Amino acid sequence: MIPRLVNAAGWVTATTFVVLSVGPSCVSGDWLIVNTVRASLVGYTAALVASERRRASWISVARVCWIWAAILFVIHVAVAFHFRHQWSHASAFESVRLASGDGRGIFVSYAFTLLWIMDAGWWWFSPATYLNRSVWVSRGVHAFMGFIIFNGTVIFADGPSRWVGIVVTVGLVMRQIFKWQRGTDID
Repeated sequence: MIPRLVNAAGWVTATTFVVLSVGPSCVSGDWLIVNTVRASLVGYTAALVASERRRASWISVARVCWIWAAILFVIHVAVAFHFRHQWSHASAFESVRLASGDGRGIFVSYAFTLLWIMDAGWWWFSPATYLNRSVWVSRGVHAFMGFIIFNGTVIFADGPSRWVGIVVTVGLVMRQIFKWQRGTDID
């Protein structure tokens, strides 16, 4: 099962790169921006759910989903910078300023991306130390990421994306509450 997931994640990533190289004549930039982040969030959620199982096979699934989701998020950032901002930090800064009132929020987005790359890299290169890390490290990573994802999917989104973001957020919060009631901790 794990090799199939790795193979599928590889194909999705390769296909995304092929579509990017073909350019906007095949698929619109907005479509890529929206759907790469959606796919990334599906992988993020799948990783959290799979990590709940605590068996080695499910932890492996969680690892693949986490790394796959991080790769898709980096692709999302790349397509957003390519199609929407023409690789201009000033344009991205202005876009964040218009959406939130403070363009410096772009640096929080950069921190989120860097954190996810580092976290996924740690799990990829040293799974044993990653799984034995301090619970406080996991709490910090997931709290920061959850806060940013909530803002991206609920506060700054609209339409169906906002409603899906609300449902997923409520589901993840309920999952955590149930874990605390059972006396277990965050992943």
